[in-house]
Amino acid sequence: MIAPMASTFRRLSSLLLTSSLSPSEDPARAVLQARADHFSNLVTWSTVVVAIGVALEGVEIVHDGIVWIKRNRREKRELILLKEVAETFPSDETKRQTELHSDHPRWVKRVLRLGLIAVVIGVVGEWRYGAKLEDSHNAIHKYDVEKLTAAENKAGDAARSAKDAHDLGVDLLGKYKAAEHEIVELKAAKLPRRLSSDQKATFRRAVASFKVRTFNISCSIPGGNMKEPLDFELDFVDAIDKKTPVQFQYRFGCMALVGFRAFIPPIQVEAGADRADDEETLIKALIDMGINKKEITKTNADSGFLGLTIGPKAP
Repeated sequence: MIAPMASTFRRLSSLLLTSSLSPSEDPARAVLQARADHFSNLVTWSTVVVAIGVALEGVEIVHDGIVWIKRNRREKRELILLKEVAETFPSDETKRQTELHSDHPRWVKRVLRLGLIAVVIGVVGEWRYGAKLEDSHNAIHKYDVEKLTAAENKAGDAARSAKDAHDLGVDLLGKYKAAEHEIVELKAAKLPRRLSSDQKATFRRAVASFKVRTFNISCSIPGGNMKEPLDFELDFVDAIDKKTPVQFQYRFGCMALVGFRAFIPPIQVEAGADRADDEETLIKALIDMGINKKEITKTNADSGFLGLTIGPKAP
């Protein structure tokens, strides 16, 4: 009885494993499973035959019990009769006849033999078909393991391919970003400086937060073409909203410095001692706008003065 239960458990485990491995029907595995199901049914029928045989053998026990009950009742009746007869005849003259042996009827013997034969056939069937069922489950398990191993190998190959593709993508992305950075630097070197709408908004917010409400914007060049610095200066002027509570002055043209000043910084911030906070706010805004900190020069000015001067574009 234990062998069929263990085989059934292994079959259920195998079915669960297969359902997780291949949701679609597998013809090869279906053949193996059909073979296992066949032997499983034979083992089940063998167990049923054993159970029938055991039940037939139990007929003898039932028959003996019924015979014993009848004999016990009969003996009680005989004992009562002997007591009644003993009152008339001496006790030594009456003898009780005892049934020493009660043979089984012919039909009980036949049923007993059939039960014994059924038990033998069932036990042999359980042993034989149980071994074949075990072999079938081993074949299914081997097949599932092979499929699982193949799936793991494919998954490993896919993972390696994905990693290679990822590494290649990272390498290409790095090269793209480097090229993009070079293009940005090249554009910055060749194209004139201008402010975007976001940069203007950043500058406007900084000016609106000044503690002292005065501000100057101008541009200076060492001579020559003044279009690029002037356009850049006017972008700063245009960035300041007319509703901003700050009075500012600006130049419509660039001051040309010739001879006595060999170097004019690209961005110059002039501030008096009492405008240190506003100076810091202005410089931070320029850096947030993307202007290189190295291009910004700070100089001292008269008290209460804060000015931004746009110089020529850095080489």
